[in-house]
Amino acid sequence: MALYQRILLATDFSPHSRRAMALARTLARASGAELHVLYVNVLSSLHTEYRGLAATDEYTRTLIAAAEETLHGIPDARRLVTRRVVRTDESPARAILEYAGEQGADLIVVGSRGLAGIKRVLLGSVAAKVVHAATVPVLVAGQGAGAADDTEEAPLRHLVVATDLSDASRPGVLHAADIAVQHGARLTVVHVLVPATVDPYDPGAPVPRTEPDRARASLAQFIAELELPVDAEQDVAIGPADAEIAAAAVRHEADLLVVGSHGRSAVQRVLLGSVADKVVRVSACPVLVHRPRPV
Repeated sequence: MALYQRILLATDFSPHSRRAMALARTLARASGAELHVLYVNVLSSLHTEYRGLAATDEYTRTLIAAAEETLHGIPDARRLVTRRVVRTDESPARAILEYAGEQGADLIVVGSRGLAGIKRVLLGSVAAKVVHAATVPVLVAGQGAGAADDTEEAPLRHLVVATDLSDASRPGVLHAADIAVQHGARLTVVHVLVPATVDPYDPGAPVPRTEPDRARASLAQFIAELELPVDAEQDVAIGPADAEIAAAAVRHEADLLVVGSHGRSAVQRVLLGSVADKVVRVSACPVLVHRPRPV
């Protein structure tokens, strides 16, 4: 079963990108997919006003040559078709998305620097911009330890997928199940019950009760209706959705966390605040933000 045909890995050669490389190789090998490794040369694009000057052109050629040498120095993985590409652009996210569109990539893999505190809250990273604008699934490698070296892969033994029990979340759960089957991994489906709060415009109104038993029954019915190709464990948590989804990945020692993006429009995606956005920010586990593929 080939889930992907072309996987795009965006790298900056940092230690953080090793985990992304390992995951990309694991997924590409399992699907027999081509692996495209892209490095975006940002530095020389920042000096466009000096373009045409001999010193500037030489500087650009030196940067590109160094990037190509580093890319080709990455060891080949056995039985894996790998293409290595350098692009120059002042916006890494734009270059990544344009290349993905040109090549028909059906999965983009990016690393995350794991910034802490206010920097992570601002969500201004390349990874975040790619997640927001992509029309295909995006895997963000997360803040955890990277692979030991450039030849290592990252086995997938346990996947956690989140659902709000909506019809729009079904493709993400099905995709997670397909990955689990392909890798012989366990699958846990988690649903978060967000406690009701007092209506600020009507403080005297009754607050609906939190009913975990009802949520468990609804989750069980949701899973049964999907007829997943793998036996799925179930988990119901209570609390803020993003924090509880990330906590579930830790609790189950997941190797990959899958969350759905409900195919929002480009304008809506500009606005932060979705559960998927927040999970990508707070999760130490790699997060695959799933989107149904364009038809």
